[in-house]
Amino acid sequence: MAVQPINNNKPPMLGDDYPFNFFQPECDGKVLFHPHWHERHMEIIMMAEGQAEFHIGGRSYDAVPGDIYFMPEGQIHGGYLKKTIPSYYTILFDRSALAGTSSNIRSYEPLLGGELALPDRIRPDDPHYHALAETIRTTIGEFIHQKQGYEMAVRSLLHVLLIRLARAYAAEDGILRDSQADRRHAEQLKHVMMHVDNHYMDKISVQEAAKLANMSVHHFCRTFKKTAGRTFTEFLNSYRINKAAELIVQTDLQITRIAEQVGFGTINYFDEMFKKFTGQSPTQFRKNKGKRQ
Repeated sequence: MAVQPINNNKPPMLGDDYPFNFFQPECDGKVLFHPHWHERHMEIIMMAEGQAEFHIGGRSYDAVPGDIYFMPEGQIHGGYLKKTIPSYYTILFDRSALAGTSSNIRSYEPLLGGELALPDRIRPDDPHYHALAETIRTTIGEFIHQKQGYEMAVRSLLHVLLIRLARAYAAEDGILRDSQADRRHAEQLKHVMMHVDNHYMDKISVQEAAKLANMSVHHFCRTFKKTAGRTFTEFLNSYRINKAAELIVQTDLQITRIAEQVGFGTINYFDEMFKKFTGQSPTQFRKNKGKRQ
C-alpha cells in the first residue's frame, strides 16, 4: 500500500515528453485520498461505479457514477469512502508542459494553460457534459488498451479536452470564482498540512495547528473541517495510521515501535485508531499483508 503524500507537487508522470498519468483508487481504510493539492498539475476524476464523498475547495459532494470532478492547480481536495470501494478514473496532467509540447506555444498556451473558472462537478444535465465525457472516456480507453502510439493519442486528446474546457469555462477578465478569503484560507491550511507531512511523528495539538494557520482555534477548526471534510484530529490520526500501515507491511518493526514512530502516545490508543480506520488490528493487518477486509 503506497502512502499518498499530502503535498504532491511532483506526481509521477509517464515521462518528460508525456506530462500526464492515470490512476485508479487505492483505499486506505475509510480514506480514498487524503486532502492534498498539486501546485502545477490539474486533476480530473470521472466516477464509474459506486459512491464516494469528495471535498473540493471547501465544498462537499456525494459522488455517483457519471459525475466528472475538476481540481485545478493548487486546490485542496480529499476523498472518502461511503460504503464499498468505488471505481473511478483520475487523470492528472501538467497543462503548461502540455502547452510546451505543442508546435506553436504562443498560439496554444492561452487555451491549454489559461485561467479557467471550472465548476467542481458536472453531471449529464450540464450542456458541456457529453462532449467532455466523450473526450475523457476516449482518453481513458487509449490509456487502458495502450495500443501503439497511445501516449501521443492521449496527449492529443488532452489538448482537445483543454480546448473544450477553455471554450466552456474560460475565466472572464481573469476573475476566478473563489474569493480572496477562500484562497487565503487555503494557503494557510496548506501550511498546516505540510507541517503534518513533516512532523506527524511529533505531538501536534489543535492549538498549535491553529497558530500555524494564523487563526483562532474556533475559526481554524471550522475552516479545516469545511475544507478537508474531517476535523484536524481525524485528519492527523488518519495520516499517522496511513504511515503506520506502510511500516507494518514493509518492515519487521514491532507494533509498539511503529506506534511510537508515527506519533501515538500509547499502544492502546494506536490499536483503537488503527482498527477504526482499517477495520483490523495492527497484528491482523500484518498477517493479511495489508489486504483490507
